[in-house]
Amino acid sequence: DFLPDLEGWRERFRDMGHNRFRLGPLTGEGALAAVLKGGSPLLQPGTAEEIVRRVAGFRMGKGVSRSGEGALADLQIEPALLSLMCFELNRARLAALPPASQIDAELIRNAGDRILSDFYQRSVAGLPKSVCVFIEERLLAGQGRFRQSAPEEEFLGTPGANAEQLQRLIDGRLVRREERLGTQHIELTHDVLVDVPGQRHVELD
Repeated sequence: DFLPDLEGWRERFRDMGHNRFRLGPLTGEGALAAVLKGGSPLLQPGTAEEIVRRVAGFRMGKGVSRSGEGALADLQIEPALLSLMCFELNRARLAALPPASQIDAELIRNAGDRILSDFYQRSVAGLPKSVCVFIEERLLAGQGRFRQSAPEEEFLGTPGANAEQLQRLIDGRLVRREERLGTQHIELTHDVLVDVPGQRHVELD
């Protein structure tokens, strides 16, 4: 998230460029190891693999079905989406009445398919219709298939939009701010979020 800010200090910390590691897609096996290492006390046995396969189903790799079937080694998992899935499942666990002690298969079935749409709707809940339209029309290109950036001042010039709303979207990690050619731009935080506003899950007034 903060790589653009770090790049601004590169001239002062020349060794920084030699200590970078790009986080690319994980295999299903790597994703499973990450889930187990990070949250095994909160997971019922067997649910870690279900989480990985559910994430694989969101963004299908070559030869992978929509349900994430196949050998784990053949799955491609987007780290940002895996992180979001785990975070939102834990949120759902804590929101249960009474709060559940672990994430189980039923919680994954009930919440898993709604993770992205719920995240988007919660991010824009209470914002003016004009802000939602800006996200769906200015931050998406190619008929909603690709993300694109837009000048921050254009967002702030949208009727009903203000700096406080923009900061809320940034703090909630729906959008991020990046300087380009001396001008602040905003864009969706990741490609995995493109399909959600593109399908207009939010009911606009």
